[in-house]
Amino acid sequence: KTSTKERVLRDTLELVDVSDEETVEETYKIPDSSTLHVLQVLSKPIDFFLARDLKILLFGSSLSCFSEEWKIQSFTFNNNPPLKYGIVQKKGGPCGVLAAVQACVLRHLIFGDSDRNSDTRSSGMQQFTPAGKYKADGILETFEAGPYGCILLTLSVILSRSVDQVREDFDVTTNRLIGIHGYCSQAVSNVFNDVMELDSGNGNIVVLKGIGGRSDVGLLSLFEHYDVCQVGCYLKTPKFPIWLVCSESHFSILFCLRKDLLGDWKTERRFDLYYYDGLANQQEEIRLTIGMETNVFQDTVKLLVLWVLGR
Repeated sequence: KTSTKERVLRDTLELVDVSDEETVEETYKIPDSSTLHVLQVLSKPIDFFLARDLKILLFGSSLSCFSEEWKIQSFTFNNNPPLKYGIVQKKGGPCGVLAAVQACVLRHLIFGDSDRNSDTRSSGMQQFTPAGKYKADGILETFEAGPYGCILLTLSVILSRSVDQVREDFDVTTNRLIGIHGYCSQAVSNVFNDVMELDSGNGNIVVLKGIGGRSDVGLLSLFEHYDVCQVGCYLKTPKFPIWLVCSESHFSILFCLRKDLLGDWKTERRFDLYYYDGLANQQEEIRLTIGMETNVFQDTVKLLVLWVLGR
């Protein structure tokens, strides 16, 4: 029996016939030489100062290095037929990055996403000689690309936004992106809507940065059940019914195949949710059918998350 997600994956592959009247150039849409220079991207090797800043942003210290759990993590998909859409996590640590990528993969497979990310290339040559308070690990010093898929994507995302802009997302500039035991943290540490101003006394105001708008994919957190944090509606009701699930130190994925789930209250009366955890050695599809008589979608999802995390 073909599962729902297998049909989703199969339908993403489409063969299109080319009519006899079309020339080879029209078929492949080869750009002329006058436009090729626009497609070229200027790049330069990493230097000591950028590598140092990246380490401080990631670990809080230039003397820290990527753990083995991060080094061995690449992007490979599950071999089980019902779960071929799922990215496999080898060891604990980089789940935050993997879950975010998994959410983007699902958005593309289920709802169609024409965005394309260019790949990152590498010579594998050492680009600078470490000096001073800096510990080499053979990754940042040769960074253009390499075998460390998860690390390279993380570095690419940071460099695309820039180290300075990522640091501006922090409430405290001394925060870091990778915490204790190599677990992922968040640049924007708060998940409530917009910003929150707190009176710290003597006329001083502390501004806590939250989420500035409705996200493409959402987030649900077990910490909210513990009354430790507040997840705002920007993340609870994203544009696409895909959620990262934060279970204390681990991230997994919850998603629905129906985009109208978040906009049509009639759809919310009965719907299916799917759960995937790349670290749990999951062998089969986990599908949860939710039925209700009133519009209580958010509360149902919260109960569902608690069930999934406690199973």
